[in-house]
Amino acid sequence: GTGVDATTYNITDIESNGLTPSAGTPVEADGLGALEISDDAWTNTTALPVDVVYTIVPVAGTCEGTAFTVTVTVTPEPVYNNSTPTRCSDELVGINLSTLKVGTSVVATAFNITDIESNGLTPSAGTPVEADGLGTLEISDDSWTNTTASPVDVVYTIVPVNGTCEGAAFTVTVTVNPEPVYDDATPTVCSDEVLNVDLGALKNGTGVTATGFDITINDNGLTPSAGSPADGLNLGPLEIMNDSWRNTTANPVDVEYTIVPLNGTCEGTTFTVIVTVEPEPVYDSET
Repeated sequence: GTGVDATTYNITDIESNGLTPSAGTPVEADGLGALEISDDAWTNTTALPVDVVYTIVPVAGTCEGTAFTVTVTVTPEPVYNNSTPTRCSDELVGINLSTLKVGTSVVATAFNITDIESNGLTPSAGTPVEADGLGTLEISDDSWTNTTASPVDVVYTIVPVNGTCEGAAFTVTVTVNPEPVYDDATPTVCSDEVLNVDLGALKNGTGVTATGFDITINDNGLTPSAGSPADGLNLGPLEIMNDSWRNTTANPVDVEYTIVPLNGTCEGTTFTVIVTVEPEPVYDSET
């Protein structure tokens, strides 16, 4: 109102109720200025709002006025842990952000993704986006394709939000293991001729080398005459090299190998080796 202006202020008590200051220099002292508490901030990582109470005596010259209080209700910030999952190329991230909440801190009502560092990878599923007001499952259906020779980290920087209050940013760093990439092949051989196909020679570019191959065979009615063609898992690169097929029909027949290259437990994109087996002429003996 119309009372005299204080020339200084004495802060006689600060009741923090367990909170710690994160900015400013909260202090009980005399002769302070009008802006003394303006740059103070307090960290509340509990589940509920907490009051910080300043008790202040205004002073005009040598005369003290009646003490008054500034009661700051500090709304809690959500606190979330960093996460470092490892996924295969094209595997879903599968992270529910709610599971990263720390202890008894308040639950975030939304999440702001402020940065996505893909380190050169491209998404193969989901809709990775830097945006505000996102839900707990926002990144769970994301996946990333890695066709390089090494694991690559995709880093999400995320700010949890409680109403209008932001918590400290945390990160989800997804290590994306590479998938092996192999080219299709379409060799043509004669009946009973060995395929001579080394799967290792079909590797595409400088990507990671497959540690094994899952193979499924469609023989289209032909029978093997050499090798040991069979469906199998985690087979070697020379698995089909010595296979041969007998074709005594009147036309060429394709034998189709459907192959999934593996990098440890990570699958690459399926490729095919389609072998065109030319027929052999068959004649009866005559005596």
